[in-house]
Amino acid sequence: MTLNFRTGLCSLIAPLLAMIPLILMAPAPAQAARGASRGDSELRVATYNIRSDRTVEQFAAGVTALQPRADVIGLQEIGMTAKHWWLDEDSGWDSYNPEYYQQEPVIWNPDVFSFVSARGALLARRNGIVKNPWQRTDCWATVVRLRHRPTGRLVTFINVHLQSAAVRGGEPNPDRLDLFSLYKRQTANLVLIYLAEKLLNPFGQVYVMGDFNAGYNQDLRTGLGALPLQRLTPLGLRSMWEDSAAAKQRRGTMKDADALIDQVWSPTAPERVQIADDITISDHYPAIATYAIRPIG
Repeated sequence: MTLNFRTGLCSLIAPLLAMIPLILMAPAPAQAARGASRGDSELRVATYNIRSDRTVEQFAAGVTALQPRADVIGLQEIGMTAKHWWLDEDSGWDSYNPEYYQQEPVIWNPDVFSFVSARGALLARRNGIVKNPWQRTDCWATVVRLRHRPTGRLVTFINVHLQSAAVRGGEPNPDRLDLFSLYKRQTANLVLIYLAEKLLNPFGQVYVMGDFNAGYNQDLRTGLGALPLQRLTPLGLRSMWEDSAAAKQRRGTMKDADALIDQVWSPTAPERVQIADDITISDHYPAIATYAIRPIG
């Protein structure tokens, strides 16, 4: 099913109605919030692109180094099936990825979250567009709904890896306008996916995370309509890099680059943000945002 703005919301109605029982059957807040205090809790959300050419051992080292600093992590560019076996069997965390598209799993600490439901959501059809030989499949987002145990809140995490080489310096890449067209479809349909989750989870919180392949500062400078800032800010979401020292210092989430392309978008501003540049397994560094999350009631 290819979504667009004229038909996308209509085509989402049936799946949304079908998923409402999953929300109604989720554990009640009083049951989920075992030992919750009345004060705010911390929620640590991370995103990390570990290159697909890294070995299982390198991948495991990168994830293991990041886990103590986060409660939930969106991973991108996973690649081989053996890495998913490691996530399932040896990581110590729970994980989900769509069975038909395994590149962008969401993983979480089971002491912090209980699983509610999950799905894959189509971002865009490639329609024959290829950047690299391994990029022939259609583009998907991973959508996971979890119950935050300390507060009882239902939280949705949408994990994406938007098309690379489509945006250059906050502008369409003039050498690959076909990729930029694909990127525009991805960001447009990401809005629909977000709105669907808000419809299902009106009193919960929805976070969008991943590798957006468009730098925050460059996006801010050009204000291009198809880029994440113009797509997501009108929804009430805020980039983790807004007013951050990293943005002011022109730091980046990739080695030898000043572009903050990895980020978390959230309904509230983070308490603090971090680029974990001591974790050097990939050409990306993990990005971590810490939020205050309030108990129900």
